[in-house]
Amino acid sequence: MTTPPPSLPLGSVPRTRHVILAGFLGLAVIVVTLIGIDSSFFDLDRHAIPKETVVHLTALLAAWFVLRTDRSTWDRVDRLLATIMVLTVIGVLGSTNRWIALRAASLSVSGITLFWAARLISGGARRLLLALIASAVAVGGLSALAQAYGIEWGVLADSRAPGGTFGNRNFMAHVMALGLPLLLVGSAVARHRLARIGAALAVVVVAAALLLSRSRAAWLAVGAGTGSLLVFTWWWLSPRPLEGSPAILRWQPPMVALTIGIIGALLVPNSLSWRSDSPYLDSLRSIVSYEEGSGRGRLIQYRTSLRLLPTAPVLGVGPGNWFVHYPQVTFPGDPSFAAADPIPTNPWPSSDWIALLVERGTLTVLLLLGVLGLYAHALFQHRRRHPLRSAVGGAVAISALTVSLFDAFLLTPVPAIM
Repeated sequence: MTTPPPSLPLGSVPRTRHVILAGFLGLAVIVVTLIGIDSSFFDLDRHAIPKETVVHLTALLAAWFVLRTDRSTWDRVDRLLATIMVLTVIGVLGSTNRWIALRAASLSVSGITLFWAARLISGGARRLLLALIASAVAVGGLSALAQAYGIEWGVLADSRAPGGTFGNRNFMAHVMALGLPLLLVGSAVARHRLARIGAALAVVVVAAALLLSRSRAAWLAVGAGTGSLLVFTWWWLSPRPLEGSPAILRWQPPMVALTIGIIGALLVPNSLSWRSDSPYLDSLRSIVSYEEGSGRGRLIQYRTSLRLLPTAPVLGVGPGNWFVHYPQVTFPGDPSFAAADPIPTNPWPSSDWIALLVERGTLTVLLLLGVLGLYAHALFQHRRRHPLRSAVGGAVAISALTVSLFDAFLLTPVPAIM
């Protein structure tokens, strides 16, 4: 959601086009967040397929901006991502089910293309893009709250409420956790009263949606992201005030908004049918439990999935093809495999990193770790010139990494475009 200063030559993209590109990408994020189909299709696909389609169309149009730049100026991040893209395409050719592989690979290719397009944006246009992304997070949270409080709309999730327009409450919560650091800072530093109020209201919405989701991966990400945001802002801003802003960040409004959202979600009756008398406390108690329940199931799934790695250690079994190969290594009693169901497994394992390792291979994972290392280095290098931007970028990255360790995240459409 935030990137280091762009390395591609800004001179190749006129200033007016910065605003056009930022507005186009930002509006696309809002559309991807809200779009879905009111039909009897499998609940996940009636949300995922329209969202993926918009992601691909956006990437196709954004590629026009990317192709007009001078690629001789690409830095190491660009070259690593280009290599990942090539390896992903090769993985499709070597996969067992190429249709599934093509769908998974195309989302990665579109995501990388959109990243390159976003790096072309600078100045006020970049702030416009971030504001639109923050708006997408807020309206996504509103859709979840609408469902939680009994509003019926055909495009909302049928199961695993309150998924809102995401189709799944975990997917919704992941995006809320990703956007929360941006909204917190927006509420703390916005110079205009309406902007501060809008950001604070968005924090209330996101906090309530996160609590109602009962998504433990998202809760962990909120703790990691918010904690790191406070540490980074204290560490990088304490030597001197942020240029053009008060010496002390106004943390009171966002923290009050966060508290109101949590308390409101606990006290206001909702239409969610939890089987427990204390559902949120139960989820909190089991947030790091791996001895039973879904935590134990994740560990079993991770160990079982790694049995596939020796079959294709370098390039993997193919994008999206964990779904195809997992039945070959499972065993009776595996909670991730429902043998009696027509579709016995989820489309992805419960960890992006397990998915990437098994499906894309060790080479792609090493390249991606290199990208993350360069990103962290860029944030640290720019902490003096752009301390707040670096703090938010670090917090968002930590939130994303936390979620991706425990759930399918970056391989789904809304986080992919964000």
